[in-house]
Order: sequence, then C-alpha cells, then structure tokens
Amino acid sequence: NFIINENARRRNGRFVADNRDNFIFGSSRWVSLSDAKRSLVQLLPSSTHVIGHALGGDLAWLSAKGVVVEKPSFDTQAIAPALNGGVTEGLSLKKLCVSHCDFSPTYLHNGGNDAFYTLLVFLRMCQVDTDSCAEFNRLNSR
Repeated sequence: NFIINENARRRNGRFVADNRDNFIFGSSRWVSLSDAKRSLVQLLPSSTHVIGHALGGDLAWLSAKGVVVEKPSFDTQAIAPALNGGVTEGLSLKKLCVSHCDFSPTYLHNGGNDAFYTLLVFLRMCQVDTDSCAEFNRLNSR
C-alpha cells in the first residue's frame, strides 16, 4: 500500500472516512508519485487483467499521468447489475461486500484495503472458492 508523499497534506474525512493510516493487510509505504508510477508501470506487463471498483475514474487518472493500461479490465460496480437483476442502486464497495461476501468491510477508503475487498468481491462474483486459499483466508480474517 503506497501513500503518496505529494498528498501528505490531503486527508479524507469530509465526505468519507479518513482511513489512510488504517491499512489492515500489511504495511503502508510513503513514496513519491513518480516512484509509485514507476512501480505500477513495472508491474503492469506481468499482469493479465485489471480489476477495480468504479474503475473508470482510476483509468482516466492513470491515463492523465501517462500510464496506459492495455489489459482487459473488470469493474465490480459494472458487473453487479448483471448479477443483481439489473439493479443499479446500492453498488458501493461496502454494499457489494455485504451482498456477495456476507460481511461488512472495515476501514474502507484506504487504497490497499479497498483493493483487497474489490478482489474478494470480484472472485465471489465469479464463484471462485476463496475458502480454499489459506493465504487469502489469513488476510481476510483480519
């Protein structure tokens, strides 16, 4: 989980909870935006897909920063209506965790936590048995 040095003064809290300091699946690391971009650019070629929640904004932001994502992408918010009988309301990550994973996530609006929960929702949407993965269960029990 990267925390961007250039955003040190920016905090959530007005519209969503401020959970920058509450990454529960490991350690956060302060890095410059250029170092974070470099890490992502190095990681993307070995990736087969991009998975996100409300992914459009993220992809647009990455594009504006010069990061081109040419991988197939899956957006849990876009997939949910197909699984929910066309219902397009209540598609927040929290609500998808409740409806697809039977739990209420903690410390949302922390990039690393949101990424983990998004992956969990996506795998459950695909009916992947995450219970058979010991490491996944270890992380999910936090």
